[in-house]
Amino acid sequence: MLQELSNRWDELHTMLDASRGPGSMKHLAALEEQLRMLKARIERQRNIQQPANKMPTEILVEIFKEACRDWDSTVVILRQVCSHWRSVTTSCASLWQSFNSEFFKDPVRALDEYLDRAGDRSLRLTFIFYDESEDDIDRGKIELIDRQLVTALLAKLPAISPRITELNIHLHEHSRAGPELVAALAQPCPLLESLFIRVMKSTAGSLLMPSFPSGFGMSTNLPLILDPDFCNSLASLTSLALQNVSISQVPPCTSLAKLWLTGCQRLNADMVSSLCGKNKGLEALCVSKFSTPQGKLYRWQVPALLDLCLDDVDMPMLTAVHRRVDFRRIRSISLDLLVACHRPATDPLAISYIFSSMARVEVMVLHACRHGMEITLRSSSRNRSLRTAIEHFSHSFKSILEQIALDYRLFAHATEVSVTPCQWTNLAEVSSDAPFHRLRVLKIDLFHCTMHATKHHSLAGNSRFDWSHYALTSTKLQCPNLAEVVFDRTVHGEVVLEAADLHHVEALLDLIDIGVGRRLEKIRFADSDIPDAWKTALQNRADALTWWTAPNLGTSD
Repeated sequence: MLQELSNRWDELHTMLDASRGPGSMKHLAALEEQLRMLKARIERQRNIQQPANKMPTEILVEIFKEACRDWDSTVVILRQVCSHWRSVTTSCASLWQSFNSEFFKDPVRALDEYLDRAGDRSLRLTFIFYDESEDDIDRGKIELIDRQLVTALLAKLPAISPRITELNIHLHEHSRAGPELVAALAQPCPLLESLFIRVMKSTAGSLLMPSFPSGFGMSTNLPLILDPDFCNSLASLTSLALQNVSISQVPPCTSLAKLWLTGCQRLNADMVSSLCGKNKGLEALCVSKFSTPQGKLYRWQVPALLDLCLDDVDMPMLTAVHRRVDFRRIRSISLDLLVACHRPATDPLAISYIFSSMARVEVMVLHACRHGMEITLRSSSRNRSLRTAIEHFSHSFKSILEQIALDYRLFAHATEVSVTPCQWTNLAEVSSDAPFHRLRVLKIDLFHCTMHATKHHSLAGNSRFDWSHYALTSTKLQCPNLAEVVFDRTVHGEVVLEAADLHHVEALLDLIDIGVGRRLEKIRFADSDIPDAWKTALQNRADALTWWTAPNLGTSD
């Protein structure tokens, strides 16, 4: 078939060449139209001959499902490839079950198409009522699209709500779609398994509800964002996430596996305790600031909990959670703590006791600079991790290291440690009493300090590392089995190393005690090219010297 079309193509071209001349315009136009149509037929025939179009439709559909799994608009792209793919995608309802308004300039029209092609299948819907990439000039256009989308939702929800299994709604604090959206959420969704409502940079009340008079008691008079009928229909919910949403009660869920409540007004410890008690299968829990009622302390009954996240909490709240949850039974713990600047220096014991739940730690991240601190402990053998980040920490970081090393003996099994240069002396002094006998990889992180130094400024391009913000002593880091030292700038490479920085790098290497007669197996500069002078100076310090050269080209030895 393809050969016949090619022969016809050659024949028409010959006729076209022979017809050129005065008075032949009509004939030429007819031949050119035939050539255009024939070219389209040839392209279709070539597409049919492609291996991807020879496979059974069922297999092609499965490939398309995988392609659409993480990108909701992929099906629209796939149908534009060729007529065969268009036929397959438009006839397969399962490819149209997941919709995200963010990917379309006309989300209302796109929603109509998705709902039509999905048929009676279940639906996973995401609605983004803001666009962070747009500037204020387009704000009016954005608000118009938001209102049109909410209006379309109000009209369609009665028909589609019984089929919705996942609903994600993201609002910006300046969006005016909130009041209409509250009405839209009043429609029960009995099959809903996952609900995520997020209000960006807002306390939710000022956005989602009409404006209140000046001085109005916002904290005690805010209406609920979630309609009671809607809440009561969430019996099958397995994942609930509310961010910056005003609530005074929570849906009566009993099958939750994931619960995320951050920035939620009126949230208190007893409400979380009640939810935990009703959802014995809860595996992941994330909460932020909440009030702690006076009276009896109710423990959070979470026997299946694997992941715990506390976001932007203070020390009293951390203590309140620690009294309600057994940290030793949790696989992964992430703590983002905020210690108020105006309060007295925090007792290190008030923080370090959380590390007592860890044992046999192999990987340690010990980063601190100025008033910011981040410590991560991971135990591969016990499949557990603990991450703690603290802002405005005013106590000595060395006291935390002493607690970790001497009281909890967590240096004993460490095989990989990452440290910031400004904490080198503290770590070396503590290691003199608790050596890293099993340490094999030492990472020197240059990005953490730079990030804190420029915290209130945008990192435009690369920044040279500030070696002057710390001082070294003669105390050496004790690690007799160390094999590799890595200078790490993170995968983005925001920190610049220059030729003049060589003596700073050598000063750190000189303060590593690996024993008499030994030398390092490797010195590596992750995501960082180095000056040629460095390569000569450092090659005698290790068996191998590696550095980053260019994207996708690996390293050079």
